[in-house]
Amino acid sequence: MVKISIITLIFILLFIPLSGAIEVTLKPDILKQGDVLVISITAPDGNLQSTFMDKRLHFFKTESGNYIALAGIDMKTTPGEYPLTLFYDNKKIFERYMKISQASFGIQRLTLPKDKVDLTPEILKRVSIEQTRLSALWPVINEKLWKGRFIMPVNSSITSAFGMKRIINKEERSPHSGIDIKADEGTPIAAPNNGRVALIDDQFFGGKTIVIDHGYGIYSIFNHLSKIAVSDGQLVKRGKIIGYTGSTGRATGPNLHWGVRLQRERINPVSLVNLEID
Repeated sequence: MVKISIITLIFILLFIPLSGAIEVTLKPDILKQGDVLVISITAPDGNLQSTFMDKRLHFFKTESGNYIALAGIDMKTTPGEYPLTLFYDNKKIFERYMKISQASFGIQRLTLPKDKVDLTPEILKRVSIEQTRLSALWPVINEKLWKGRFIMPVNSSITSAFGMKRIINKEERSPHSGIDIKADEGTPIAAPNNGRVALIDDQFFGGKTIVIDHGYGIYSIFNHLSKIAVSDGQLVKRGKIIGYTGSTGRATGPNLHWGVRLQRERINPVSLVNLEID
């Protein structure tokens, strides 16, 4: 006869509501700054809620019948352990402390014209206004528009990786919040997934800029464009040409800067592309 401890029995019962069992899968096994945590739940229909790092996560049902939620680990998250909790029909049924490790981002040294680095009060005011416009987007959680795999907006090599510490004209500046993709002037840029154009702007640092709201808190930011091929509020499908690469704003040459926010958190776009979700 198999002996089951009281603690084990309680744990099992917590995961077996009247209508069936619940299974929780977490990926990746090792989390670091800039990653995306995927929470996959196999469960009967019910009210699923989850919180991680003081944020409520948003679940959707996949074609295979699982429930999925994504959590972003910001590039500047302090390494340590953070609680992930899951509620089913308003009862807490799962809690685990997720360990987040320091990522090795590296260092990039750049030399730029003095007027692009040492900014006048007028330029500083302009930059502040532009950053405020961007920051106003991130808290807005709209309907989920993206579906399936994310793709690279330009099929080329990455010339500047996510999170790199930047030394510009021998002074430390903000770390790189996206990836720079190698591209000649005028290379078409594809929408990495379905979404809605949330902002079109011409910024001091980013130059001609497009922001796409993919829904559920995922935003793509594209900088340094030479030409924009969409309009504000337009719905776009994955693969749709949204613009063309260039060197507008503060850029050392033609390229595409692609950044991603997930519920405000700055994540590595490559982490998003590597997700396998139906």
